[in-house]
Amino acid sequence: MRKLVLLSGLFCLIQAGFAQISVESREKSTDSWKSYPVEHFSDNAGYEFTPVVPNNYGSNPSHRTTATGFFRTEKIDGRWYIIDPDGYTYIHKGVACVAPGTSVKQKAAVTSRWGSNEAWSVYATNWMKAAGFTGSGAWSSVSLLRTKPEPVVYSVIINPMSTYRTMHRGVVGGYTNAGWQGYEHNIIRVFDPAFETYMENACRPLSQYKDDKYLLGYFVDNELPWVNDALDRHLKFLAPTEPGYIAAKGWLDARKGKDAGLADITQEDRNDFWDFYAGKFFSLAKTYITKYDPNHLFLGSRFNQRTEELANPYIFATAGKYCDIISINHYREWEPITSRMSNWEKWSGKPFMITEFYTKGEDTGLPNVSGAGWLVKTQRDRGLFYQNFIIKLLKSNGCVGWDWFRYQDNDPEDLSTDQSNRDANKGLIDSNYDDHHNAMEIIKATNYRVYSFLEYLQQHKGDEEKTLMPVDDSFVRMMNADHTVYGADQLLRVKNGNGNSYERTTLLRFDFTPLLEVVDRISSIELNIGLSGIYPAAKDPSTVQMNAYAVSNLPFEESEANSVILARFAQREDTYLGNVTIPVSTQSRNQVFAIDITTLKSMLKLNPVITLRLQMNVETETQFEFASRENSNTALRPLLRIQYENLNTASEALRTNSVQAFVRDSNLIITGYGANSQIRLYNMKGELVHSLPASASRQVSLPVCPSWGTVLIVSVDGKKSIKTFI
Repeated sequence: MRKLVLLSGLFCLIQAGFAQISVESREKSTDSWKSYPVEHFSDNAGYEFTPVVPNNYGSNPSHRTTATGFFRTEKIDGRWYIIDPDGYTYIHKGVACVAPGTSVKQKAAVTSRWGSNEAWSVYATNWMKAAGFTGSGAWSSVSLLRTKPEPVVYSVIINPMSTYRTMHRGVVGGYTNAGWQGYEHNIIRVFDPAFETYMENACRPLSQYKDDKYLLGYFVDNELPWVNDALDRHLKFLAPTEPGYIAAKGWLDARKGKDAGLADITQEDRNDFWDFYAGKFFSLAKTYITKYDPNHLFLGSRFNQRTEELANPYIFATAGKYCDIISINHYREWEPITSRMSNWEKWSGKPFMITEFYTKGEDTGLPNVSGAGWLVKTQRDRGLFYQNFIIKLLKSNGCVGWDWFRYQDNDPEDLSTDQSNRDANKGLIDSNYDDHHNAMEIIKATNYRVYSFLEYLQQHKGDEEKTLMPVDDSFVRMMNADHTVYGADQLLRVKNGNGNSYERTTLLRFDFTPLLEVVDRISSIELNIGLSGIYPAAKDPSTVQMNAYAVSNLPFEESEANSVILARFAQREDTYLGNVTIPVSTQSRNQVFAIDITTLKSMLKLNPVITLRLQMNVETETQFEFASRENSNTALRPLLRIQYENLNTASEALRTNSVQAFVRDSNLIITGYGANSQIRLYNMKGELVHSLPASASRQVSLPVCPSWGTVLIVSVDGKKSIKTFI
């Protein structure tokens, strides 16, 4: 059962309907469904929703700094914000492609409901504001939306490189080796002399926006092919007479002497080439944006490949020299990864925005074949995905906003669109302009909580205890022929069969990169792992010792097959960290066991990405099943508890005196109250259903009564109230 948190008011129940703790999803329709965790605001101890009435830009009126008359960025107390023209802190909560639909069906719906696109734009503006959105993203109907008396904040996208690509492709008679974005050899021709004219021509019209206070800034192209071997490709695929070849060859010759070639290229060369290659693109964009509009932000070019530019510190460093905000289209991951977001900010020295992300619901009747967003079963699941995604973004000090992709569903009958936008439930409204209500209910509640949650995070950033979740987990079965992918399981199995096919060993991978700056202050590291199931064997001892090891040379991904990981596992190098004794009894189920692994601290600066291995110390026939990070029981999921020196006394007292309530094994368990407290239970109607004095042990367990209903309010001393789900 997920951890339950304190609420200030007895009837603060808006989250009660959103208490689902996992969502089933899959990347493609041919994949099997897999359960993914979803975080709620109420999972954060002590968070209380306080409504914030935004100003006309959608900013937080409680926080003000220097006003410049236009949007800018500023890092305040360790966190990045966008600052609005009046000086207030602003988080961009946006939707891309806010435009009237172009299909026959969508046009007819506009005519039927509003009569004109102009009237639609009034409705759309009010719809965004009512849903808590503060801006429109790329490919929106800027000419319609910006003319409203108080429009939402908007951004503009220009496409000089893709326009140049189209022209160049026609001149040379087509491309024979184009990547998925349509660029030949996955190279952008930034060194072609003619390209600079295309950049200036794309930026020249921006002068019309230079005095508009509601403009956030400009995107320059989308998802360009920033491939890791760009230097090699310039020399391998381009003719010696082409400008790109000449520029790359001249750059390499200057580094290594004349007549350097492909065989002379090192990884250091590839890394340094980014400043020459990508730097040319970003510097041209910055130059001409500033020439025609010196007042607004340069929002980057929407990076998107997780194994290419999103993992490349060198292109981020280059982009950070010229971009005010780094824009990122986020796909192929269920949620943003903390360590990656930390790296994006660290590498670039700038904040970032997520400018595309979405899921597609299987309950609309749409085929959902096109598009990179993952599939979920219902609209409610889409809302829960959004809430979880946004909470993760807000916990990153570098994120200043996001744009959901997109405003309206694709219309399968509209064959004029590109193949990636043909038949999918990407939108927040359907082709008739009706809301996907079950998604929008949660999305709206999420948007309304953004500023109060940021307040909460800032107030709690001094807490001296941190938790860290694994970025990957799996287990290995000692059997070469086993090609199963165990990383998808909700369980992590451990069984010691002395190296035979029955043996299983659990692997957990943690990324300490965001904590490296304070690693010297770590006083203890504790691994918590919950035992979900146990199958005792008659001949086994009454207790066994489970050992934890650090494995320095075992990279793995959850999506890899057992046989793939096993091959690396055979070459592992273990370092013993600690152990815990586990009773071999069914009574051990649903318990969380802790292992002190503080000795890990000395290894972190050398390698902050650590794989932990769990294994029993004796040969045993008992199988132990621990909850994985995907397990539906969030209380049992593995995590690290990290304590720091110089504990904050106030926050420590708050933690030790926090009341918790949860249901386990058909019992309501209440813990953490004072010795003389009075406990009262209320149903959803506010009716008292039970009361009792607190026990001296600071814990009470009551059998769940069916007459209580599905949601119960636990009130302690008439002050602290906890909602619990039965």
